[in-house]
Parts: sequence; C-alpha cells; structure tokens
Amino acid sequence: MEHRDITKPRRCESRLRTDLPAQLITLSGAPRVSLRDLSRKGARLHCGDPLAIGSEGVLTWLDFETFGTIVWSSHPHAGMAFDEPLADDIVLRTRAIIDAGQALSTSQANYQAARDWYMNLRQ
Repeated sequence: MEHRDITKPRRCESRLRTDLPAQLITLSGAPRVSLRDLSRKGARLHCGDPLAIGSEGVLTWLDFETFGTIVWSSHPHAGMAFDEPLADDIVLRTRAIIDAGQALSTSQANYQAARDWYMNLRQ
C-alpha cells in the first residue's frame, strides 16, 4: 500500500504536458522559458537561469498570457502559480493547437531561430 505525505497538498487540477517556447516577463528581466506543463492554476517552466521564488510576472505562450508568481524553483525548473485560474477554454485551445501540430516545440523553435540567424548572416 502506498503512503502519501498528508502534510503536502494534493494536486486537484489535471496538467497538460507541453514543450512550448514561452516568455516570462518580470521586473528583473524577460528570460525565454519552456512551458513544460500547464493547468488552470499554474505551470512548470524550464529556464536556463534560476528563477527567484516570489518573482511576479507575465507568462506568454502561443497567443495566451497570464499573470503569476514563482512559487518553487529547483534549477532548471520552476513552478508558477497563476493569480487567477485560466479559463478551461485556454487549456483546451492550447492542447488543440499542440495536437494539430500547429505549434513548434521549444527545440524546433530554437533550431528555426538559429537557422534564420545563420541565413541572415549569409545574405
């Protein structure tokens, strides 16, 4: 039988696993991040630089944005809690875009940006 630590709250929101390029805009900067999973109440981010717990900012991905606070950080990942829960429609539309192949993954977006930069140098 599996025992659960009852001192830790249990997640009550399902999470959509993603690998989408995103941007987090805070008072200390605007690092590019990868949105690794998404729920109505928060997100897990991957970032090259550590994110400070308590940092507030705007997270943007695809055509969506929301405000939130970094609530945990264990480099290279961090968790963001949203100020207001996302509408179900935003999570569903994010999933539909991913499922339809209409969004580049983080690695695909990075490759395309590097290719575009290189091709501009050759011109």
